[in-house]
Amino acid sequence: MSRPAIAPSARTATTSTAAAVSAPPRIQERAHTAIGGSARTAIGGSARTAIGRTARTVLAAIACVVLACAACTPTETVSPVPVPSTTSGTLDLEIRGSAEITLTALPGSDTQTTVVVTGAAAPHLLDDGTKLEGAGRFEPFPEAGTELFAAKLSLPADLAGPCGAKPRAVALSLVHRTAAPRFAGALTVYCGADHFGIPARVFRLSGTLTVTQ
Repeated sequence: MSRPAIAPSARTATTSTAAAVSAPPRIQERAHTAIGGSARTAIGGSARTAIGRTARTVLAAIACVVLACAACTPTETVSPVPVPSTTSGTLDLEIRGSAEITLTALPGSDTQTTVVVTGAAAPHLLDDGTKLEGAGRFEPFPEAGTELFAAKLSLPADLAGPCGAKPRAVALSLVHRTAAPRFAGALTVYCGADHFGIPARVFRLSGTLTVTQ
């Protein structure tokens, strides 16, 4: 009967083990140490490889679960806050002045803004009877229960004024609590066309406006 073939690695290991057993005690001890170290290295490498593969599998499963949960989350629908049809009235401008303001809704969030100033006590910067007109914006903040009206307006240059030959840019900002008639804000004048950097002067506004939806 023929004997089964023995793999070269098996013959090498058998020969090494046999040689280690028949060798003197000191050589046997060294051989056992070498064989044990090789076995531990092989087992440690296999264990680390298996652990690494398992960790990657777990992380992939977690990522799939997170993506699935995100896909199942319903999309939040936010209804736009309509622009009030008309917001109008007269606000106090500083202590003695006044500003007659009319904000008319346009398509989208735009407004047609008109401001007539009286008693600003700022000749050649914001004269009595000055009329400002232009487009503005309505910005609601429902999470804070407030609404903001803003507009960038303009006036021509006045050589006798602090801006000299530069045209004047005027910013209007008004804020109020939603559904409340009380408003507060400012008219701010800048030197330079469409230049809203360092103000030439800030005029405070406050008072009551009538809001028509």
